[in-house]
Amino acid sequence: MKVNNYDDLEYIYRFDDKKNNEKDNKTTNRTNNDLDKTAFLRLLTTQLANQDPLNPIEDREFIAQLAQFTALEQMQNLNKTVETLGGELLDSIEMLNVNQIQANIQLLKEVTNIRKAMESYFGIEPDPGKIDKLELKIKVEMVKRLKEDNFTKESWAVLQEAINMAIEVIENEEATDSEIENAYRKLLAAVEGLEGKESK
Repeated sequence: MKVNNYDDLEYIYRFDDKKNNEKDNKTTNRTNNDLDKTAFLRLLTTQLANQDPLNPIEDREFIAQLAQFTALEQMQNLNKTVETLGGELLDSIEMLNVNQIQANIQLLKEVTNIRKAMESYFGIEPDPGKIDKLELKIKVEMVKRLKEDNFTKESWAVLQEAINMAIEVIENEEATDSEIENAYRKLLAAVEGLEGKESK
């Protein structure tokens, strides 16, 4: 049956579905949404073109169908907006976390520089206080959140070695205060030695 120059509506839908399967998931989902709206309008216009002249569609029924189409389109647009906003929100949260970690690392570097300046000026090393496993673990967890892509390969390898050493000390129930402090200092030195890729 030929309807409005279309030989077979079902064939057209299958053809479109076949084309959609060749695209990636994101593009396919977007195309399927467009197909839903297109199919709705196509069916509606076909229904109007082939309605019984003696028993035409009532205004209320036609308005109801248009309302359904409008609601469908608005829901699809809302879904797209929510997905976009959700992605932007996640990106913003991740950026805030990265900035906070970078700020903590920078502060840690400045404290280390001050310590070195005091060592050089007074000829003595300031007492940092006793370092326990809890403090070492906190530093390790903070440093582990850094992104490898932001730093040079060499400085990142040194940091990973320091992190592994600190973890071994934390997991060692018989670790001495000297071993804990040594792991802590090595971790600080590795953090201080981190080099950003942009500065290379």
